[in-house]
Amino acid sequence: MKLSRRSLIGIGTAAATSSLLSSCGQKAPAPKNTPPAANPASKAVESKVYPFIPTTDSSAQNINYVEASKADPKARVKRGETEGKDQFCKNCQFYVENKALSEAGGSCQLLPNWSVKADYWCSSWVLKA
Repeated sequence: MKLSRRSLIGIGTAAATSSLLSSCGQKAPAPKNTPPAANPASKAVESKVYPFIPTTDSSAQNINYVEASKADPKARVKRGETEGKDQFCKNCQFYVENKALSEAGGSCQLLPNWSVKADYWCSSWVLKA
């Protein structure tokens, strides 16, 4: 599944609307057609076990998702204080660990309805706060 800027803005707008309505004491309606992993308000993401995304999937290829050791060194550059060799899904802002998986991995907010491996990397990596 490919996430466009338009869909990401829609997700952000839905989350902001939900937050505003909840502060007024009203419950916001759930956004339609939003996968659970892409909805930041969803707490159920961690408990679901999705299959690991293959690196051949077009969504994975769009963000250059690969095993960290196979990543292009020119793409895996220092970001902030973090060297490229120290960037992995497991220390990325978009990663949520899922201990229910058979191997180290979790969900990624950029790849809804898929699991990602903890020791992989993608070009959208951002240091976890």
